[in-house]
Amino acid sequence: MNDRLILLFAVLIAGSLVWPRGTAQLHLTPTQRPNFIIILTDDQDSLLGSLEVMPHLKRHLTDRGVNMQRAFVTTPVCCPSRSSMLTGQYVHNHRVFTNNENCTSATWRRRHEPATFGKQLNDAGYRTAYIGKYLNKYDGTYVPPGWDRWLGQVKNTKFYNYSVNEDGQLSWHGANYSRDYFTDIVTNRSLDILREWTSGGDETGDQQAPFLLVMSYPAPHGPEDAAPQHQSLFANDHRHKTASYNRAPSPDKEWLLRRAQPLTPLHQRFTDTLQRKRLQTLQSVDEGLRRLSDWLDSEIPSEISNNTFVFYTSDHGYHLGQFGLLKGKSTPYEFDIRVPLIVRGPGVPAGAVLRQPVLNIDLAPTLLDLAGVAPARPMDGASYAALLLQSKNSSGSSNSSTPWRRSFLVERGRMTFRKLNLRRELEAVRNFGKDERLCSQRHIRAALSCSRGDKFHCVPSNRLAGRYERVKCPGKAACRCRRSVVLPISQYVWKHCWRLQGRTRRRFRSTRSIVDPEEDEYDAEDVAFTRDDDSSYYNGNDIDSDYDEGNDYDDIECEYSSLSDLLRDRRMMRLTQRRLDAVQARLNQIRKAMRRNKDTLMRLLGGRACSRDRFSVRVDELPPGRQRLSDLLLSTSLRKRRLRRRKRKGGECNLRFMSCFFHDKSHWKTPPYWNDSSICFCGNANNFTYWCLRTVDSTEESLYCEFITGFISYYNMTADPHQLVNLAAELPFQRRVELQAKLNRLKSCSGATCSAAGA
Repeated sequence: MNDRLILLFAVLIAGSLVWPRGTAQLHLTPTQRPNFIIILTDDQDSLLGSLEVMPHLKRHLTDRGVNMQRAFVTTPVCCPSRSSMLTGQYVHNHRVFTNNENCTSATWRRRHEPATFGKQLNDAGYRTAYIGKYLNKYDGTYVPPGWDRWLGQVKNTKFYNYSVNEDGQLSWHGANYSRDYFTDIVTNRSLDILREWTSGGDETGDQQAPFLLVMSYPAPHGPEDAAPQHQSLFANDHRHKTASYNRAPSPDKEWLLRRAQPLTPLHQRFTDTLQRKRLQTLQSVDEGLRRLSDWLDSEIPSEISNNTFVFYTSDHGYHLGQFGLLKGKSTPYEFDIRVPLIVRGPGVPAGAVLRQPVLNIDLAPTLLDLAGVAPARPMDGASYAALLLQSKNSSGSSNSSTPWRRSFLVERGRMTFRKLNLRRELEAVRNFGKDERLCSQRHIRAALSCSRGDKFHCVPSNRLAGRYERVKCPGKAACRCRRSVVLPISQYVWKHCWRLQGRTRRRFRSTRSIVDPEEDEYDAEDVAFTRDDDSSYYNGNDIDSDYDEGNDYDDIECEYSSLSDLLRDRRMMRLTQRRLDAVQARLNQIRKAMRRNKDTLMRLLGGRACSRDRFSVRVDELPPGRQRLSDLLLSTSLRKRRLRRRKRKGGECNLRFMSCFFHDKSHWKTPPYWNDSSICFCGNANNFTYWCLRTVDSTEESLYCEFITGFISYYNMTADPHQLVNLAAELPFQRRVELQAKLNRLKSCSGATCSAAGA
């Protein structure tokens, strides 16, 4: 009887718990939800050897947890990738496209910061802290919502001479290693907060509440300042020289890599030095991991240590000389999108290896899933908690039986309206024949008959559904104002048609006056006809056919639309005119603002008039799209200062459509220094916008990319893991259609549809 009561009591307790998906094997009590420590590095590669020089990472995390060997980021750029980690969304949903646009903007702060995983866990009762680099444009004027403790570096990564916002207070750090080295500050401040939380010294909340800590290290991001004790290490390290190193130019790849040139000996020495400095900066991170592991193993009770997850990852990868690109990120290739991801925690088997593809957008849903918190809004990522707990150890034969994605999206940049319209025209006809290309144009596709006098017309294709083929007309049709003629209206044609047939004009005017008696005369300028609008063509039945075919206007091209079409187009014209008036009003406001700015500048210049000779170029002399107000209002002295600065840096370092950087002896402030010649290198381009479908499967591993320029690439990564040969030209048509359809679904996915599109 007692045994039955005990069993019944146990069942009731189990039924009262609401276990989150993937956490059933943790055996946690309701008051002991798991703790989380997120360790985030900046620009750390997974394929260039950086993990091999971090012995403490291997000993304390890799050997005691799960190594996710196929961890990727969906956008290999700092701020977009970090925004995706915080929100669990693709870039096309949170709209942080670059390190400048919308990075900690008002839109980001209003729409997305209130929904980060930190805010949601804090609302669920977690104590939260964020220490280190936040987002590239963070200005330090506020503490993001959801973080009880905060130490965020202002702007981009620095190791010395930087500002931080610590719990709402701005402070400046100089160049003293023991006081200011930012990597050590992240470690020291994080351990202070952890000790405060676990020793009962925290007076801000419940001492039994779980905690979330994010340790965001600056290494190995530039300026790559290593600690003094590490500045002599890795003198001859060449792990970065992979199979794609200095493989340039690449004629089968996109515009940027076709333009890249082989690295000179000077450039190769630079990559060697940069690799050395990057590895040196990671040694301080590795020492911080040792100190954190010591705290977990010896300074706190085992019930806290055994209930704490530790995640180690990076915001994106890096390249050093791959395909002739001197340094950087942002490409869709493996060295830039692959990142380390190692997880240690309760229920996670030691020494396990996970081969399913996991993404940076999966971090937020995984944390919420393990904590038993329902997401406040849909997330594009998926929780890999079940994969963590079901993964086999290093001797296991399989990884997991949990269904998982096969494909995911890698994207960079956004589509402009002009490019979007062009792309819609090109997507359906890329790599097809001349007939398909011509018939894809709207004004030709509308010509489904030869009545317009065309030499050919387009008919639906028998080979491809939704396509058109060009068919030659039997003969050139006569273009005259008669019943059987269908030709477009224009103001010019109206005038000549009225000259041709007076009765035509009178009949049309009298008929129209019945429909719309408020207007006594039709104004042809109020109608906006388009040749691609099939409904604007009229069969000519209301036009008298008894005119003299021998007059001088037999060859005038004429066409009349039905009255309903004319009225509809007039209403559309009025609507368009109202919109134009609104735009004109907005332009007037901008002009007024420009005049105010000009007056302000005049006051700053001491009341001197801003005459034409104060500027290097007039507005009407600038090429279209280059008329920047900031260029026009710059004073002569500011321009001279910029020129002097460029001269000190060795002159101009830029190419049209390219993003370039300059590197000289003064760039690195700590050893090892760069004592060679100055370097100017252009490693990015304005047209380097792409959308890629990365497939990871037991039967297929590939990368299919579409660039904004219209270029397509495809790599079979099973046979070509370094992505050396573009096989897009050999891709079967049907397979290409399948890849393009799947990519299009991912490009516009949101929430659960992203998981379905990647299945």
